[in-house]
Amino acid sequence: MTDMSKKFRGCILGLAIGDALGYPVEFIRTREEILIVTGGTGITDLPDPALYTDDTQMTISVGNAILRSGDDIGLFMTCLTDEFLKWLELQNIPEHRRAPGHTCMTACRNLKAGVKWEDAGVPASLGCGSAMRSAPIGLFHSKVEKLVDFAIDSSKITHPAELALCGSVGTALLTHLALKNEPVGVWAAELLKVVSINSEFTQIIREAAEHAALRTDPDFVLSDRCLGEGWTAHEAVASALYCCMMFPDSYEKAVLLGANAVGDCDSIACIAGAWMGAKFGIDAIPAKWVEKIENKEMLTALADALHVAAGYEVEVKFPSSSTESPPTQTAD
Repeated sequence: MTDMSKKFRGCILGLAIGDALGYPVEFIRTREEILIVTGGTGITDLPDPALYTDDTQMTISVGNAILRSGDDIGLFMTCLTDEFLKWLELQNIPEHRRAPGHTCMTACRNLKAGVKWEDAGVPASLGCGSAMRSAPIGLFHSKVEKLVDFAIDSSKITHPAELALCGSVGTALLTHLALKNEPVGVWAAELLKVVSINSEFTQIIREAAEHAALRTDPDFVLSDRCLGEGWTAHEAVASALYCCMMFPDSYEKAVLLGANAVGDCDSIACIAGAWMGAKFGIDAIPAKWVEKIENKEMLTALADALHVAAGYEVEVKFPSSSTESPPTQTAD
């Protein structure tokens, strides 16, 4: 394996692992309750089984759409519509229904009813549904202008609000910066050079960086007293950024900080896991977590396929008997 292929695997498996770490305590609204549920330790390890949520499921959909469309944004949105309709069908299977967001479900039902993707989203929603899933865009696109266009349209299909668009671009762009090995300490400044159209987004990103620099108590920062609970796109991206800046050299510590946050902790840890996995590669993730995560082979195949699609060279071995189709998230 090359260093770059390790980064692709680190990103895809890293986000799924972060997602699975936060899943058991998602929706818990106080630190005290998290400690009670976890026997006083907080989240320290993957659950058994290590299942991911709709965050990773929809990230897989975005990745598969990229594999089918390449650099053609019109084709990408056609393929993404198709992949999201597959995801919607997946939610009818009890074991695959992993707390899907209301906005994403509503938009996908609109797509199923024949609504054009440009009109299917929920305009009022500021949720993190598009921010949690846009990491593959940052892996695939080396040109920032293209990355921004793809991230924006991939958000509009479910979350067309400006703050949601900013969040989607934020996750994709910082994945790109991590892949290129830019220091964690410059991520906030680099992000705000590209995404500065919304004052609320700009302010919360600056706050995240400032609190990380001051080493402000995470129990305060990752709460509704400061950055929020991660339910909205700008809160989730800012919270994940704070986690990475608090532990700029450790995938494990950054994602565990996110997983132990109150609120939408699986999304915070998922986004942080994508970034830190892309920066440090699969070898930086505890091996026992890599072995334990749900659908490890399929996630690995997706990462390798994206690596090839992005113009790198690596041998791709799909886990199924067919090597002609992109990985599918229905495999167990």
